[in-house]
Amino acid sequence: MPCKPLPKRALAPLLVLALVLCLSGTGWAHRPLFPGPRAAAPESAASIADPAKSHVIYAELTAETPHTWFALKNDQPREVAIQIGIPEEPRKQVAEPVVVLFGPGLPEPPGELPVAPPQGAGAGALTVTPSGRPERFNEPVTGTRSRIVVDTRARLPSAGTYYGVLYDARGEGGKAWVSIGQREGFSWRDLTRLPGWIRDDRGFHEVSGWPAWAWISAATLLAVVSLVAGWLLRRRA
Repeated sequence: MPCKPLPKRALAPLLVLALVLCLSGTGWAHRPLFPGPRAAAPESAASIADPAKSHVIYAELTAETPHTWFALKNDQPREVAIQIGIPEEPRKQVAEPVVVLFGPGLPEPPGELPVAPPQGAGAGALTVTPSGRPERFNEPVTGTRSRIVVDTRARLPSAGTYYGVLYDARGEGGKAWVSIGQREGFSWRDLTRLPGWIRDDRGFHEVSGWPAWAWISAATLLAVVSLVAGWLLRRRA
């Protein structure tokens, strides 16, 4: 007996679910990193193996941990995209963020820096500070909002390890994030990690619950399962 095709009313939920998953995979290109207090020193910096791939580091700076460090394993001279942002409406204090890059081939800083270079990184440094008007940024996959205070590119002139440090210019602490790279680093293999990433991202932005698309996906998936189950039961009858 030939297998009957799924009824047409089951196709619409399937298409909606596929569309939502595709938008989820392409709309969130940054691979999130939540290093926490363990990245307070260069020796325990959050490691980025490929600075061309897009990563975002979330940091909550405090009096006990005023710095968040990250290390870029650079294999060739390149330009990297750098964005710095702060949560749009946090209940806690936001930072006035500054990033300093240390590494081979960078110029001597024009003055004394508030952060010492890591051992072996050399004396060259590049300071990235906010300039211009902040840009609002809505992240549809996580359902969070930020203000981007820096959107620039930095030249890494040599192969080698570059260290970056994020800190608050006022020395008071607060929340901020920094993204490095532009090429999408998210893949379908990361779908199992997506719920945890969304939970941690929303926690950082102090947003409760889940984004609207997650509820739509769950309802759509439930509808698809119900329709397929009903179709199978009718075929067996």
